[in-house]
Amino acid sequence: MAQVRVDVAEKCLAIPQWFFFTKKVPLSDVHKELKIDSSSGKHIYTLKLTGNFGEQDVTFNDYEGYADFVYSFEKAMMTS
Repeated sequence: MAQVRVDVAEKCLAIPQWFFFTKKVPLSDVHKELKIDSSSGKHIYTLKLTGNFGEQDVTFNDYEGYADFVYSFEKAMMTS
């Protein structure tokens, strides 16, 4: 399944749903929480997104992917 992505133009998160539909949630309705798991010897970054859409976990295998997502999220928040 595809990952959650930040839509900077519309200032929302595009959350994949079933088939090819996505749910767009305004950034102001989203809260994020980071969890880092290193039990396997490798850091796995999981970002828990919560809001009126429920909960969605987004997992990143490397710090660069996590940092890119958070940067896009914060950039979109600052321009809204």
